[in-house]
Amino acid sequence: MSLSSFLRPTDLDTAPVPEPGTAAPKIPGDKLHATRPRLVLFLRHVGCPFAEASLRALDGIAGEHPWLECIAVSHGTGSANAAYWHKLQIEHVRAVNDPEREIYARYGLGVTPIKHFIGWDSVSGAFALLRRGIRNRRPSGSRWQSAGAFAVDSTGVVRWCHVPVHAADLPPLDDLGDTLRPLLVPPS
Repeated sequence: MSLSSFLRPTDLDTAPVPEPGTAAPKIPGDKLHATRPRLVLFLRHVGCPFAEASLRALDGIAGEHPWLECIAVSHGTGSANAAYWHKLQIEHVRAVNDPEREIYARYGLGVTPIKHFIGWDSVSGAFALLRRGIRNRRPSGSRWQSAGAFAVDSTGVVRWCHVPVHAADLPPLDDLGDTLRPLLVPPS
């Protein structure tokens, strides 16, 4: 285990979290920004069991709904991201590497308090994932970084967001519900 993932990173100036009905911040290299609906997942760190569970759920959605652009943003190193995607056999999610956490900051996702990832809810959530075979892997990035998930329509407007209250508070990607259902309708 790398102890560097436990070091608190520098706090960044973060924008407010984009609320439903507001414009989504741009993601560098996002050529499809205003042409396809997308789900954007921000990982806590590479190797995090909560990131793995969310990334696997997003990959499943992306495989079932190819008209959705599914993006996962990570602040781990490029080589760690590539190895993580390969290890988890992620096939349908585009990886965006953000080692400086600038995209995170644009989406209002900053550094969390220590109880966010060491509190009882997070620890018990990690044990629940361990029973499903999902565990901590070689980390890259910081455990202090907040995760987040956003659904953005084809016009670039945020339609749904989830910012966890603790590390085990996963976005309900497996149960998209009525709010996201319009995003899942294939274009005619």
